Amino acid sequence: MDEVFGDSDVQRVFAFAGQGTVTPKLDDLDDRDRQLFMQFVHADQDPGKLADPAGLIAACVAGIKTFEQLADPMPSSWSAGWKKFVLYITALNAQTLWDRFQKESGRAAETAIFADWVVSSIARSGWGPDGNSTPLGKQHSYCMAVAAEAGGGIKMNPETGRYEAPDGSAARNYVLAAAGRLAPPPGALFRWLGRT
Repeated sequence: MDEVFGDSDVQRVFAFAGQGTVTPKLDDLDDRDRQLFMQFVHADQDPGKLADPAGLIAACVAGIKTFEQLADPMPSSWSAGWKKFVLYITALNAQTLWDRFQKESGRAAETAIFADWVVSSIARSGWGPDGNSTPLGKQHSYCMAVAAEAGGGIKMNPETGRYEAPDGSAARNYVLAAAGRLAPPPGALFRWLGRT
């Protein structure tokens, strides 16, 4: 995860203290964006997410929702940094879902749509592919491979007969179907980010 903090846009939205402590500049966000970001944080910091695919899926869903709904441009902050951070962490969660739970029934389809969404979102935002020279450029490559292994990636459109890359709509529709199941749990605001 530390790699994402090498991105200059991400550096604008986090405060860096001694001994590796990193804190998001939440005061720069308006109430709606802060709430979205905190829902993402709570889903991602769930201590059980690595033991249960449902936790990783919830974290991916929260990441997609947050990325898609954050204001752009933001009135008093650097929207690219917030979005890049959320996208990077969602990419890691999609990869972890595949690495840990690929043999479980139904997880390949979910992994494929989440990884396809990451690839599409990075490209659509102009943050990759870039020959793996940036944190998101690397995630573009990694998620493209994960999507292909999980059954996603470029497919022939039977209506046009052309090969087309997924546009992320399957993941956005998945998020809409999951709406209402991601209420953030109380407590422990930033254990997930507190690195000392």
